[in-house]
Amino acid sequence: GLSQYDVESDSFYAILPIPEVLNEREIEFTMPVFTVRNEADFWNIPNLIIRQKDVSLIQKAKGIIVGLSQYDVESDSFYRITSQPTNKRGFPEVILPGMSRNDLFITLDSGEFPEGKTFEIGVSVRLDDGEVLPDCIKLGSGEAILSEYRSFVYYHNNQPHWNECINLVIPPNIFERCHLFFTIRVSSSGSTRDYGYAFLRLTKEDGTITDDGVHPIQVFKHPKVVEDPLYYLNDPSKITFIRGGSLQISTYLSSTILTQNSSMYALLKWQKHQNKLPELLNRFTFVEKFEIVKFFQETFNAMFQILDSKIEGVKTLVYDAIVFVIGIITDEKTTRFTNFKPVLETYISKHFHGRTAHTDLLECLTNYIENMSNKPQQVLPSLKALRFLFQFIIQSLRLEKSDHPDFSKLKPHFHNLFQSFNQFMSKTDPTLIGAQTLCLKNLNNWLEQLTEVFTTQELANICSSFINSVNNDSKSKISITKLDMMCTIIKAPLFNDKPARTIVSK
Repeated sequence: GLSQYDVESDSFYAILPIPEVLNEREIEFTMPVFTVRNEADFWNIPNLIIRQKDVSLIQKAKGIIVGLSQYDVESDSFYRITSQPTNKRGFPEVILPGMSRNDLFITLDSGEFPEGKTFEIGVSVRLDDGEVLPDCIKLGSGEAILSEYRSFVYYHNNQPHWNECINLVIPPNIFERCHLFFTIRVSSSGSTRDYGYAFLRLTKEDGTITDDGVHPIQVFKHPKVVEDPLYYLNDPSKITFIRGGSLQISTYLSSTILTQNSSMYALLKWQKHQNKLPELLNRFTFVEKFEIVKFFQETFNAMFQILDSKIEGVKTLVYDAIVFVIGIITDEKTTRFTNFKPVLETYISKHFHGRTAHTDLLECLTNYIENMSNKPQQVLPSLKALRFLFQFIIQSLRLEKSDHPDFSKLKPHFHNLFQSFNQFMSKTDPTLIGAQTLCLKNLNNWLEQLTEVFTTQELANICSSFINSVNNDSKSKISITKLDMMCTIIKAPLFNDKPARTIVSK
């Protein structure tokens, strides 16, 4: 670990090798204190200490004495009392359900100026009316929140490197109104004067957040007469740049609220882009999966709002997008987001509001199933998502008739659906075995979602017809899967009912 120690404008670093203390329950350790031989290298001192290059021990410094204790305690109250929790800069490998954060990290990398003066950089956030946004800059966990961050100062250096990171805490509802403002000051004889300025917009023209990465920024100076304090935003032609003056900063967004993806942003704001909905929905499947998972609830809300609006020509595209999102969360072979399955079920039961979605979902699903034999690969995503599609359909009917939902109106649709399944399962084409196997493996899960629509005996009849429709060629691989499926049915609640058991056993 590294900790900065600042005394009378001289700066040092103390270092404690973590492996040396991991095996001890309690330890008191004296951390040696280092400094750099060349002040201009101070920004890189952690790497220099690791490499033992261009650094030296402060011989007169005895070091910093640190006491460390390890606790096997998971209580939230313990951590609130004894420590300050710190998020990693990015997201963890497994996104915990319910995680909510909105952090924009800014790293002040370096600068280049035509004169070798003693420069200090002030960083603030300004609104579109020119006012400074107060209390929005964090230096680290437990530190006071600032309205302006002031950088480390190097003596007479025209190419300073800082490598200093801050965290912007900006309310999401005003993010589009904000921009970063940099004040470059010259320090001399204990006083400072403004040398130049720079700025960076935090959002792009389409409303998305500025991309992660390195951003070179030119430095400019104010004209002698400033009528509009925001002239650099409102009329860039009036900007007078300082030749050879520039800053380089890096940005990194960790947010479950704001997005840098234009396709995701446009979809979530679909009401403003109704004439481009087919294009947006076609582009949606190219959005990074991680981005979709971060906004999965907002994505589902937008999809079902589009379905409820009955816009022509987009029904199947919306259905495909819904199936795609379900697949991201549930496909155990291709995704690392399966921990979101319980969250998806909670969304369906508590946050889903698609009152008319059942008719559209059933129509699209039936069209796919009826054409399974012709294009089996196209129907595989629907088969994998079918358990949750059934849940959406049934919950939608509950919402439509909240007092007395009439599930019997769904029976003809589901009967037609399973008749199509039966016809498909009777096929002997070897190219269909993959989809047929998937149907067999998931039948019991599908039936469990339909207990509110059908009686136990009716479900038993559906199950029996499905089993009997499967090709009985003993040489076919499908026969083994059929036996596995029948073992699953025997262990399922359906088989506990005697009349149902008699029907399935025929």
